[in-house]
Amino acid sequence: MFKSLSHSSLSTSQSMVNNKLLKVHDWMSLNKLSINYAKSMYLLTRKKIQSNLAEDFLVRLSNHQIKREQSVKYLGVIVDEKLNWSSHLKQIETKLAFASNVIYKMRNILPLNTLKLLYYSFAYTHLSYCVTAWSSATTSHLKPIYVKQNNILRNMTFSYYDAQVSPIYKRLNFLKAQDIYKLELAKLTHKFHDGLLPSIYSGLFQRSSDLHNYNTRYASNQNYFIPSVHSNIGKKLISYKGAVICREINAEYKNLPFHHFKKTMCNYWLSQY
Repeated sequence: MFKSLSHSSLSTSQSMVNNKLLKVHDWMSLNKLSINYAKSMYLLTRKKIQSNLAEDFLVRLSNHQIKREQSVKYLGVIVDEKLNWSSHLKQIETKLAFASNVIYKMRNILPLNTLKLLYYSFAYTHLSYCVTAWSSATTSHLKPIYVKQNNILRNMTFSYYDAQVSPIYKRLNFLKAQDIYKLELAKLTHKFHDGLLPSIYSGLFQRSSDLHNYNTRYASNQNYFIPSVHSNIGKKLISYKGAVICREINAEYKNLPFHHFKKTMCNYWLSQY
């Protein structure tokens, strides 16, 4: 079970959390269910938290004090208290290092097509999973991921350690990590356009044509309104980045069936290498 609450005051947040957990405990008792208190934990996510205030923040569930953690793994994603994704990116970096080692040892035995399958099994799955969330990290945190992915492709193709990687990506039909992020965002906007997302995402984007009745080129190309942001954090929001990516997509691509749209956009970014 995962529950999130937010408030500008820590004391108010503490009261809200404990009241919610009291209701959770009552519901569990009525349905004859039990909670593993040893595996229960919570995070305090805030830019700056004074240590003395954090120490006074106590969460209880049925007279059991819930421990505070600096990071929590939920559905395969590690969420840290600073929300900079450093812990999750370190996990991806470890996975990519393993994939690089496996491909390096097997490249003299297996054909290239099989090595590509290994890449998709051991590397691509981690590069694409929840990428729309963790790619909002800073460039310094993301750079090791880019380096590890480049090393995998160099090992796969027997290339020198300093060989240019863009031609290798194009030859193997592999997207770079930053373009995998763009592809996933494009897929998200396409699903939103077709109404295939859950209702909770209904307010994620806003069509420009819904804001006014003017027949502008921007609105007629089925673009989304780009919200006004004034910080780097705002520019990393999905509602902002998704609208920017949608603007770059050719209008005729947006009405393609999802499978064809995905393949077309993949080929588009490969052509840029």
